[in-house]
Amino acid sequence: MLPSLSPFSLAALFLYAFVVAACAFAAREAQGNGQPAGHGRAWLMLALFFAALMLLRAFDVEETIRSYLRDQMRAEGSFEARSALQTPLVVVLIMGLTIGGLAAIRNFRRHAGSRRNLALAAGWAGALFMLCVIALRMVSLHAVDRLLYGPLKLNWVGDIGASLIVFGAAIYYAMLLRGHFARSRR
Repeated sequence: MLPSLSPFSLAALFLYAFVVAACAFAAREAQGNGQPAGHGRAWLMLALFFAALMLLRAFDVEETIRSYLRDQMRAEGSFEARSALQTPLVVVLIMGLTIGGLAAIRNFRRHAGSRRNLALAAGWAGALFMLCVIALRMVSLHAVDRLLYGPLKLNWVGDIGASLIVFGAAIYYAMLLRGHFARSRR
C-alpha cells in the first residue's frame, strides 16, 4: 500500500514521469539516428534514474530512511549529539560535490564539441544536482534544513530545477536530432 503523499510529492511524481518519458524519447532518437551507442545508453540510464526516483518518492523511502536513522541514534543515545556526526558529513559531502563538479567541468570542456554532447552533459549535470539535493536532505543538519525547507524552499527549487534541467536537455537533444535547431549557414 502506498503511503499518503503530499501534493508536492504527487507533483514530483508526475514531473519525474515526464522526465522519464523525455529521456526515453532522447534515447530512442539517439539509437534511431546513428548517434554513438553511448548516447542512447546514457539517456536510458537517466530515464532509469528518474524511474527509480519515482519509486523512492511513491513509497516515501527517503523519509523512511531518515526516520530509521533518527530512531537508531535515539536508541544509541546519540540523537542529541547528532550534529557532531552530521557536520563532518556535510563538509565531506560538499567537498566531494565540489571536487566532482570541477572534475566534471574539466572533462566536459575536454569532450564537449557538439550541441548533442552539451545536451547530454546538461542531462548528467541535472542528475548529479538531484543526487546532491537528495544527499543534503538525507543528512538533515539543522542549518542545512533551514536552507532546504526555510522560506526560500531550496529543496523544491533544487528538486524541480534538477528535473527540469534533465527534461529540457533530453527534449533539446531529441529535437536537435530531428533537425529542429539547425544552424544557419551564412
